[in-house]
Amino acid sequence: RACVAAAVRRAVERSSGRAALPQQHPQCRRRAFVTLLTTSSYARGVIALRQSLAEVGSTHTLIVMVGSAVPQAAIAQLIHAGCEVRHLDAFALPPGVAGPPQYECAHF
Repeated sequence: RACVAAAVRRAVERSSGRAALPQQHPQCRRRAFVTLLTTSSYARGVIALRQSLAEVGSTHTLIVMVGSAVPQAAIAQLIHAGCEVRHLDAFALPPGVAGPPQYECAHF
């Protein structure tokens, strides 16, 4: 999981056009909720999440990482709803991570 997290972190850094954020004092860090949207079929759910965060008074930004398959119309809806959108380039998973998911239990 750490390898996947590192790959996502590098992709976000590349997409934002800046190097990794410098280490800051823990109380000075910017806090946000982050989600990944790879297709437009879940855009309504992301907008519902943004509205729910606003209704409970959250002051944290909702950052939505979008893949190349998400159409501009869906991205425009996300921005209109108050989401901060970050575009991601496709990235290869580390060796041994690809394939169907493996779960500890057969049922959830």
